[in-house]
Amino acid sequence: MVILAGRTQNTDYSSFGIVLFNAETIEAAREIMLNDPAVKNKVFRAELFPYKMALFGPDNAKHD
Repeated sequence: MVILAGRTQNTDYSSFGIVLFNAETIEAAREIMLNDPAVKNKVFRAELFPYKMALFGPDNAKHD
């Protein structure tokens, strides 16, 4: 269900991560988010933002 996950490279308070994943409904997405072990154990704070992809460049989707 996870499409990609990562975090910014800065280590100060402004650092954040992003996880893109597929879910059938907003309710299902919220359940997935709230049941993530890091969120459930208050290691990470999470916010849900419904997202719709408009453009994808597969040749640019490389990682280190």
